[in-house]
Amino acid sequence: MFGWTLFLVIQTGTIAAVAIAFAKFLGVFVPAAGPENYLVRPIPLGDHYAISLSTEQLVAIALIALLTWTNTRGLEIGKLVQNIFTFAKTATLAAVVLLGLSLGWNAQSAARSSASWDSWINGWSPQIAQPGFTFVGGLALALLFGKAMVGPLFAQTAWTNVTFVGSEVRDPARNLVRALLAGCGIVVVLYLLANLAYIAVLPFSGIEHAPQNRVAVRRCTRSSAVPAQCAWRPRS
Repeated sequence: MFGWTLFLVIQTGTIAAVAIAFAKFLGVFVPAAGPENYLVRPIPLGDHYAISLSTEQLVAIALIALLTWTNTRGLEIGKLVQNIFTFAKTATLAAVVLLGLSLGWNAQSAARSSASWDSWINGWSPQIAQPGFTFVGGLALALLFGKAMVGPLFAQTAWTNVTFVGSEVRDPARNLVRALLAGCGIVVVLYLLANLAYIAVLPFSGIEHAPQNRVAVRRCTRSSAVPAQCAWRPRS
């Protein structure tokens, strides 16, 4: 049962989600790869479901097919692609953190707000966070906190994959534990520092209303009429 669930839902869904995330950020540089650029417009399957094919989805499908093909070429090619992508992701996140924390501070950022830790003063409420929410008080906060954990848990979701190679590594009792602790620790540190960089650069509204949740590509622009305004703009 676990094997079928892993094949049909867990790993499959994770791969699809990561591929879509790649396509979303590619759309910053290549606007043609967008969720509204349909090759097959939505075909309703009911009140809440539809199937479609956009250029964003096509990019995600092509990426999965490409990586699947490279992994069938042998271990060395698969390892090379994995190492390149791992280095690129880690280096990019480190650059976001370093640039955000060293050069991004401004008077309008969330971190410099006099009430940065008071969500209510900053316009937050359970009903805004979850439209139609009827709970209030501590219960509402606890439920929404659980929902907010989807992102952090997703960032750690593949930690168990390291154990799949337990029979292929030397001294797995020691090396697997080291790999798990080091890998999860690095992800946690990068996740926290990246979010700290976001609030050092952007106001809460800029983070909250980032198109397609692409917070990392938002920036604040200044003009003589408006002291600071955050807008989505692809970097030239």
